[in-house]
Amino acid sequence: NKAYISLRLAAPAAPRAPHKPDGPDDATRLLREEAAREVTLAEAAQQTPTLAIVGAAGCGKSTLLQWAGVSIARAQLPPSRAEPLTDEQRAFVAALGAQPPLPVFVALRDFVRHCRPAGQPARAITPAALVEFIGHFYTEQFSSVTFPAGFFVRHLRQGCLLLLDGVDEVSPKDRAAVRNAVEGL
Repeated sequence: NKAYISLRLAAPAAPRAPHKPDGPDDATRLLREEAAREVTLAEAAQQTPTLAIVGAAGCGKSTLLQWAGVSIARAQLPPSRAEPLTDEQRAFVAALGAQPPLPVFVALRDFVRHCRPAGQPARAITPAALVEFIGHFYTEQFSSVTFPAGFFVRHLRQGCLLLLDGVDEVSPKDRAAVRNAVEGL
């Protein structure tokens, strides 16, 4: 809570146009039409299930993603084990529904390094490789936890809060493959 700086989100301005069936979804269109109106992360999460946080280097995108993941994780803890959530955290968690999803933070640059280890043969950047990386990463980070077989596959299928960080840190030559891996989940 003490390191988080509250951010407001705004969609890029676009000219108002009639809705087309093959055009942007209603939430995207609404955000564009109301570009002058800033929204909180909770408001944005209520409008669409998929968000892209775009901004200049150092503006707080990674911090915002980490804050979102930590907020959900803390909301799952018994009150005796966690500090109370701030009003902004409570609003964000509530915006995700009665049963907040499992937050899964993925640094995309680390995923690409996992697929392209130095001095070893490269692996294809695929949805299966992304799922494997997520399991490998969390098993390494939380070595005292034994994740059941298929834990991340199950949560990815059921719906989790997939927090993808560092798209701009992925080499341009790998971005299409990374995008396809994410979209293939």
